Amino acid sequence: MTWKRRTSAVGLLVMAMGLSAHAAGKAPPPGSSYALPNNFYGAHLLVGDGADGTKGDKHLRWARYLVGRWGYAKTLLSGVDKNTSQTPQGWTDYVNKCYRLELIPVLRLGGHYGDGGWRKPEADAPGDYASIAQAVKRVVAGLPRTDMCPLYIEVWNEPNLAVEWSGRPSPQEYADFFVAVAKAIRSIGDSRIKILNGGLATSPEWAEKLCKANPEFIKSFDLWSCHPYPMNRPPSLNHHDKTVKPGSDLTIDSYLLELAKLRDFGRKDVRVMITETGWNLGNAVYTKSEGHPIIDEYNRADYAMRAFRDHYPNWPELVAAFPFEFSDEGWQQFDYVYPESGINPDGSPTKPHYQYTVVAALAKPTDITGAISGTVTVAGLGVRLDGAEVSIGRKPFTSDPMGNYFFGKLKPGSYDLSIGKPGFKAVKQKVRVAAAKNSVADVALEATVKTALSGVVSSGDDDKPVTDAVITLQPGDRQAKTDQDGRYVLKDVIPARYKLFATAQGRNKYEAADVRISSEQENRHDLRLGQRAELPPGENMLNNASMEAGGGGGGKEWIALGFEPLKVDGDVMRSNPGAVTDKTAHTGRLSQSMRVSPKETVIRQITHYNTARVGTKYFAGMWIKTDCPDDEGAAWITFDATDNGGGVVGHLGPSRKVAGRSGWTWLSLEGPAPKGSERLSLNLHTQGKVGVAYFDDAFVGVKTPAR
Repeated sequence: MTWKRRTSAVGLLVMAMGLSAHAAGKAPPPGSSYALPNNFYGAHLLVGDGADGTKGDKHLRWARYLVGRWGYAKTLLSGVDKNTSQTPQGWTDYVNKCYRLELIPVLRLGGHYGDGGWRKPEADAPGDYASIAQAVKRVVAGLPRTDMCPLYIEVWNEPNLAVEWSGRPSPQEYADFFVAVAKAIRSIGDSRIKILNGGLATSPEWAEKLCKANPEFIKSFDLWSCHPYPMNRPPSLNHHDKTVKPGSDLTIDSYLLELAKLRDFGRKDVRVMITETGWNLGNAVYTKSEGHPIIDEYNRADYAMRAFRDHYPNWPELVAAFPFEFSDEGWQQFDYVYPESGINPDGSPTKPHYQYTVVAALAKPTDITGAISGTVTVAGLGVRLDGAEVSIGRKPFTSDPMGNYFFGKLKPGSYDLSIGKPGFKAVKQKVRVAAAKNSVADVALEATVKTALSGVVSSGDDDKPVTDAVITLQPGDRQAKTDQDGRYVLKDVIPARYKLFATAQGRNKYEAADVRISSEQENRHDLRLGQRAELPPGENMLNNASMEAGGGGGGKEWIALGFEPLKVDGDVMRSNPGAVTDKTAHTGRLSQSMRVSPKETVIRQITHYNTARVGTKYFAGMWIKTDCPDDEGAAWITFDATDNGGGVVGHLGPSRKVAGRSGWTWLSLEGPAPKGSERLSLNLHTQGKVGVAYFDDAFVGVKTPAR
């Protein structure tokens, strides 16, 4: 076991940068952000107010507890056009509340939203944005400023996306607009105001185009705003550490590709704000190609913690990082806090997501306390160990499903750390804590006992035993076969977390990513293997097709990861719309249940951007089971081709419906992708008087490639 303190190159460098904002020889105000190390922790809010008792007030207090003293609080303030004459009161309240809470405000200004997208700013003439630039100046000039911290202004958002620029993004238009706005803001004559470009959906090509479009663009921003989304890749895969292929634009630091283009145009040593990033529940972009797990509550929290603890502090160009987003009904798959949460006396939310909990536990660069965190693993296997009791004195913490533990807000000094779990050799270690530092103590526990795993494999179609099914545990490649009763036993197994695979001829393959084997109880893992439908030979384009990754899709616990709500009545949503249930399954242990009610309920899984090809014939199918007292209660599927924004360009189905009380029934649809197709959506429907429907083993794939 080793321990170490994480030190921050960012803190020292940016503190010096902050001091340079003051006149030579003039000390920064005591207690100001300039007088302290830079606190790079940020929260991305979506509120437009901050007065006492408002939504913005509550969210800002949640944010303050999360990011610490002089952390950053970003929000979107939209509705600016050339007729905007003054600063709305709510925006002033937001900035003032940030100052009162010792948060640094970052304001993303934007225009108007309508007809499914953001309208680009109106030019007075081609290349002439004088009127709206003056309107932005009026807004910014009306915002309060303080000598205690800067005020950051981000000018619009992701102008390289059609949805952000009236359907037709133009490097020339945005470059001309941004240069005009930057000149207008600088004419206010207040060096406390710092200007950021609208962060790009990562694109070094667009960074280059902007610099070419208007030669003044390269000198018009104070900091570079960027949106490096890693999809479901862990933060350890990044360009700084050279752990990804050069040129990869889906990492937590893909902004380095954009900075390289800026250097080509003479702008060196650019400071950066990651104004959007993060991991959304259900993201599985690299699950099939690279083997990374679908994003759930716990691996997301693990990734967020490691980004802030192990990586961001070591990147001197980074000023702040803002995971998207903090708390909003429309973006719940990203949320740090459930929107319905209340507030505790200390400012923390009553209902946080786990990523909020673990990031809040880390020591911040401006803290007078420190923190201890680490990961418990199984020696010899390298897998994470949950359920270990970690304690410092009388303060215990049970390691979470990722094997992590956290002790926050500790006074500087030496602590006796104890880690143990039944069936493992206990470990003790002294760990030293310093103010504003995260001491990391990772521990590998040695198993002292072995145990067994057993179970029964039955058919998902008729519940009969499945003979000669092969059960495999990884790591270790332990295997067993089922007998004539469908039973299997794996002996002499180290108690740990494993992946379990089950296969049998003519049946769907089962994969469980998190099977936990304990030395304290009998370990049983029963499962079903359903009949394999006749499918095209290619890859399934869907993720979590058998629902085994559990709930959390679209930020809703009742929806399987990878899926999201498409049409759910408010009354149904407030009662019991469904669940990821172990009551029945066609393959594995779980299925998606959906309540049958008079108003139609629809959830979907939509493939990633640019995964559909025009002219290709696609096939979609799913197993459905219903339990309704009459034939009016039914379930079915439809299949859509959409553009990247989710707009439907082609629709198939239903071919038929499953109604009444039925066993598992296979439904399928197929057809060519029409013009405009960029994504594919498999939609799950229920409707009727009363009852419940179950869905499992979804499939979307290529039937016939385009010629």
